[in-house]
Amino acid sequence: MSEKEINDWLVSNFAFISEGQYYRTLPTGDVFEGLDFQGLNMSDFFDVNVLKAGIRTKGGGRAANFMIDDSLAMKNGKITTKFVNVKGVGTQKIAEKKEKKENGFLSLFDAIKEFCVQKLIQRIAEKEKTEWDTVQTYAIIDIGLKYKENIVNPATSFLGDLLGLTIRQGTSRYVSSPNESAFYSVVPVDQLEAVPIGKSILQTLRSYGITSEQVPSDYLTKFPKTQVLGLEYSGGWNIQSDASYMKLIDFSQFFVLPHSKLNPFWRFSEKGMKKGFKLGAIIDRAIALPDPDFMQFCLETSDPEKAKEMMIPEREALKKEMFELMGDSTFVGKNKSNFLGRGSSRLMTALFRSGSPSNESFCKLKSDLYYSF
Repeated sequence: MSEKEINDWLVSNFAFISEGQYYRTLPTGDVFEGLDFQGLNMSDFFDVNVLKAGIRTKGGGRAANFMIDDSLAMKNGKITTKFVNVKGVGTQKIAEKKEKKENGFLSLFDAIKEFCVQKLIQRIAEKEKTEWDTVQTYAIIDIGLKYKENIVNPATSFLGDLLGLTIRQGTSRYVSSPNESAFYSVVPVDQLEAVPIGKSILQTLRSYGITSEQVPSDYLTKFPKTQVLGLEYSGGWNIQSDASYMKLIDFSQFFVLPHSKLNPFWRFSEKGMKKGFKLGAIIDRAIALPDPDFMQFCLETSDPEKAKEMMIPEREALKKEMFELMGDSTFVGKNKSNFLGRGSSRLMTALFRSGSPSNESFCKLKSDLYYSF
């Protein structure tokens, strides 16, 4: 097949959005007002006459599995099929709770960022010859929709976000208990540390200075007092995987620490770390301890009283900077357990940019392939 034939096949088979998400984009839906239809009609984006069955898995979030062509078959008394997983298809029509932050869309920039991190971790797994690796990304599709230039995507805090889909390897999802509701498939750290393959995942990532922790405790080793605070949140790793821990999936929360042995291109800067600590709650607690070394690192003073006075103007300046980079600074300080307010990947992205299975109908998107790999 030629590259064009491959691209056409990918778009025709997997450029679909859920029925529930389609209704959310209608004039009566909750996300309609924020979207920029660029003067076009709904029919220019959606073909409701072309429907496709998709299967969601518990813990799969805004993703769904689509069968490849007519691969459904019966073999040795078992139903078999070939499928891919598509992220960004939206929420279910029957979803009980819909918040604007959980809008079901996938930022095109986030899709590209996740692809980069997935390839990085895959390369490391191959180099280290680990038992585990990653769910492969096959393509990214631009669905044509975007947020208005002056409207913030509530899921990312960026103005005018472009939206897309990620086509990736079909996989199962980890769920800690069949009796629990699970929108994501985050594996608790204590469960990872209880099995050899889980220990290998954590040890390998740490050896390369890669983390998805709410507070990067490994980075705080030179500040023993504050590191104790960081260790309180060490269970805050956001590691998602298939049911066997053999394949990691979803990489939006990962970032590379300044001391990493990886190419500097990947590393979070020391300056960025300081900004992150000042946006989060860890600096407030370090001042309360007090930890003179950590205060000196972040604020260039070891005096607790002076540090307290400095934090108000420092945070206001950072809020302004975040607004210029992202379009939204309201996340600052909302979640006091986080390194950077509402998630460590927010600042990294800003700086880098500067249930049970259920069947439902998915309607066709009139989309273009953005990247295929």
